[in-house]
Amino acid sequence: MTPYGSIIIPTHDRASTLPASIRSALAQTVGDIEVLLVGDGVTPEVRRVAQAFARQDGRLRFLDLPKAPLRGVANRDLAVREAAAERIFYNDDDDLLLPSHVEVLGAALDDADIADTPPVSVQPDGSVCLGVHDSAHPAIRRLLIEERFKSVFDTHLAHRKSAYTENAGAWMAATDRRVVLHMLKFFAGDAALRWTSVHRITALSFHGGCRTGMTGEARAREIAHWETRIAAGDLETQIRRAGSYAFYLWVTLSQLRNLGDPSRDAAARHLVGWLENEVALDARQTAALGAVRMIVEGTYPGEADALVAFDDLLEARIGPFFPTGEIVARFAAACPADFMQRLLAGCRPRPALALARLHLAAREGAIDAEAVTAVEAAMAETPEGMRFFFGLAALQCFVAHGDLDAAWGWSERLREIAPHSYRAQRLWRLRLRIARAQGRAAEAREAVREIERLEDCVD
Repeated sequence: MTPYGSIIIPTHDRASTLPASIRSALAQTVGDIEVLLVGDGVTPEVRRVAQAFARQDGRLRFLDLPKAPLRGVANRDLAVREAAAERIFYNDDDDLLLPSHVEVLGAALDDADIADTPPVSVQPDGSVCLGVHDSAHPAIRRLLIEERFKSVFDTHLAHRKSAYTENAGAWMAATDRRVVLHMLKFFAGDAALRWTSVHRITALSFHGGCRTGMTGEARAREIAHWETRIAAGDLETQIRRAGSYAFYLWVTLSQLRNLGDPSRDAAARHLVGWLENEVALDARQTAALGAVRMIVEGTYPGEADALVAFDDLLEARIGPFFPTGEIVARFAAACPADFMQRLLAGCRPRPALALARLHLAAREGAIDAEAVTAVEAAMAETPEGMRFFFGLAALQCFVAHGDLDAAWGWSERLREIAPHSYRAQRLWRLRLRIARAQGRAAEAREAVREIERLEDCVD
């Protein structure tokens, strides 16, 4: 008998979070499902987890496949083709589906080829960033096609199997490690495919990039906490009340303004209108929404509203890279200098605030010793897994400011704590730039070798 839906979970080495991901997939209000666990050259620990669940619940199938290039796209493609159901859903091996996920998105596929819910990004500190988009709008689809902003994640996506198999297989469109982006681009580029966004909260994304350096045990504890919250019920209402729309609205509106497309302004009004009309925003959310819109448009918001948005935007949100420099630059371009100083004085004290002060000092043309000392102290306070990326944001500030001697010294410090990850390429690209500017031939050659070596890292 054909199941209602097939949930695909690609996995490689996250044995600590995989059990929770599987449990959330199996705990759907629609029980007539299958779960395909797609092993992409898995570790022995992951294999033990997979085999144990397969013995306990006959709805789970474990595809134990060799490691495939580009984060296993060929294995993901095979899983879609092996799936027994017409409705295809996904879950990452470190994310959680709410019990209503298949029910909500499955119903949306009755009248669409692709359906999604806007992302719900859980931060390591427990705060939540909420997405806002409409994938049916042509301007939003263009953001995907032109690789300007990927506001959809596979955990929040569902599609018809026929829409996939009749179009050569979207996973196989990948040309680099950004495999989800390429899959979404493939779908977005086919105007014949009907794509709808359902503005519900049906899944939680725990972005690995923001958790670089966290131990498996720490990640397991975090996800177990959220499992408990899901089981307690009414999590969607709680998240709507406590979450922030500032980050996703900021990036989406900013990228829409960069589109050379007459539909961009209509798309922006459409998204903001949905927020204002369909969501019961509280005073803080409303203030941040208004300030984000005004800053993106280059206008001067009220001080209280600006503070709410500015304070919320300083941190790394999806990946590990701090957007602090860009945020400071955009606010400073629209607001007077004394206003910016008051914003900094009103923010919550934390490491990202020291970064903001450094970037503002650089913008004003004078990075003094006090600002550097404050950033050094803040870097020491940053959680170990994010310390490198915090330091990288400071390094970028020194480079942009033109202080290459200070930048080189800072890069020497960072190379000692750089992760063995392709994300460390940003450090080596900066070192290459500085080395060439300062005539450091040997160091430039070393940077080129490191950039090439890190390109082949799995993570």
